[in-house]
Amino acid sequence: MGMTQKRDSLAHRKSEIERELTGLGESRQASQDNTALGDLERALMAELDQVDRQLHLLDEYVKQLDQSSQPAGR
Repeated sequence: MGMTQKRDSLAHRKSEIERELTGLGESRQASQDNTALGDLERALMAELDQVDRQLHLLDEYVKQLDQSSQPAGR
């Protein structure tokens, strides 16, 4: 998978997680027992953090590639 495809895939998953968290927040408000929903929310937040870190690392890598491919200024 190329870098662009990887980034698009990560960005898509990030959007999915954010939608899931929004729906989960609405479900938690209507639920009497929030234990399982709380566990799910923590798991989704951990995955969201991981996806954000991967996106950041990928963006930094691309930025470094761009900088190294440009001729040095004098």
